[in-house]
Amino acid sequence: MRELYIIILALVTFSCDIDQQEEAVLTILADRTDAHILNPEVDDIRALIDLDRSPNMGVNIYFQNLGNVDYSPLSTIAIASFSLLDNELQRKSNIKRFYSEIDSLVVRENARSYDFNNSSILYPLINHLKKLNSSGATKKQLLLYSDLMEFSDIYDSYAGRDNLLKDSKAIGEKLRSSLDIPNLEGVTLFLMYYPETIEQNRLFRAWHSVYRELFNESGLEIYIGINQISS
Repeated sequence: MRELYIIILALVTFSCDIDQQEEAVLTILADRTDAHILNPEVDDIRALIDLDRSPNMGVNIYFQNLGNVDYSPLSTIAIASFSLLDNELQRKSNIKRFYSEIDSLVVRENARSYDFNNSSILYPLINHLKKLNSSGATKKQLLLYSDLMEFSDIYDSYAGRDNLLKDSKAIGEKLRSSLDIPNLEGVTLFLMYYPETIEQNRLFRAWHSVYRELFNESGLEIYIGINQISS
């Protein structure tokens, strides 16, 4: 009888552990308006979801290209969390297939030809941050591959270049007053961009300052790169 009790207790404990598995949502936004902007990398995605460390975690991946318009096709890939009906061999196979799907998606989208003259970044970004905020996931992350150079109805980085470099904080405050920024506690934004010239550095630094001010009161965590350099 004692042995039966131990077995039942172990099964209940195991079931509770499964129920409490992590759920992760990762959104990848790829700005395709300039050739010098980094392309999404599978290694970046692997590093953030880290199924090697948490093999039982459920993951949802959302991928969207950014360009002239606020709305563009959205690709999704998902792997369910480990369940009582799974076994370790099947789980390893599912993870392998999941990574293969991610690799195929990234390679395919990076290989496409893009010809965008405008950069609508902020509207899609805020829209996806809202979706991340409303999800029940335990890990909510967004990879933004972009130089942040907005060129849309929201802001013209080229006509407003001097103002941007002179007082980026004021621009951030103005944008915050006109955009609906929700509470983003628990959401992390990774800015994937590294300037190559002095001019690119000035503009990225200015837009980075705009983002800090824009999301200052939201609780959003912002990093430059995925190596946890806080911004």
